[in-house]
Amino acid sequence: MGTKARRMILKSLLSNPFDGEKTSWKPWYGFLFLFVLAVSFGLYVYQRVHGGPLVPTSTVPSVVYQNAKIANEHQQELTTITEEAAVSNVLLSDVAKAALDIIAPQLPESVDLAVPFLVQCQSGVWDEAHANASEEASLFMVHEFLVPSAPIDFVDAIIASEKERGLPPQFSSIEFASFIESYDQSLNATVIEDPTIEEIKTYLYQGTPVLVPTNGDVLQNPFFIAEGLPQHWIVLRGYDSKNFFVNDPGTRRGEKYVYTQEIVMSAMLENRVVIVELK
Repeated sequence: MGTKARRMILKSLLSNPFDGEKTSWKPWYGFLFLFVLAVSFGLYVYQRVHGGPLVPTSTVPSVVYQNAKIANEHQQELTTITEEAAVSNVLLSDVAKAALDIIAPQLPESVDLAVPFLVQCQSGVWDEAHANASEEASLFMVHEFLVPSAPIDFVDAIIASEKERGLPPQFSSIEFASFIESYDQSLNATVIEDPTIEEIKTYLYQGTPVLVPTNGDVLQNPFFIAEGLPQHWIVLRGYDSKNFFVNDPGTRRGEKYVYTQEIVMSAMLENRVVIVELK
């Protein structure tokens, strides 16, 4: 479009369209018309770009805005429900923690039960029978703790009873628990599978000594006289933050002997322990 043509269009916009009539005309009417035209075109472009009307028009059903209002109200309700659920979850979490504190109370840092001690070889003669008598001595210590009436020759009496029943010098945790209940019917022996350190501590906190079958070589006790102890029973009597307090019948220095918790757990055979309680 040439310059002359543009001037003609501008002049026509600025001139009075009602020439010959008494209606007054001002030049800025043309600029106003151009402004309205530009705004309308801008709104049209915005609508096309953003995929929807900027303002309600007769071509847009009112239900769209009603639905939008309903959706907004639902969103507010969902937000309120979510916030209430979050508060409820916090409250439930607090209740759950309180329940766990009741079911599993905080354990004290240290526990030590007054379990009497007995070395498995009283005579000092480490013959084959007494070299394998760690379970008998461990049973004596727990029995004496629960029922303080066992004779001093308790270990020899148990060995004799085992021989009468044809039991081997060493047997499994399940066989040992069965033997304990048959030997003294006032006792209840339970085998615990895959115990954790916290579970063992809980039994000790509740006043129950724990019998543990171990690989004696893994314990690495420098006071052991016998060599090669593939099965060696000990009695856990207490604990602190890092250690277990143990009555170890394999040495005369075994009363309240200190093994680290890691050593005891790594030496444990079958991943089992036996607890003995009065019926």
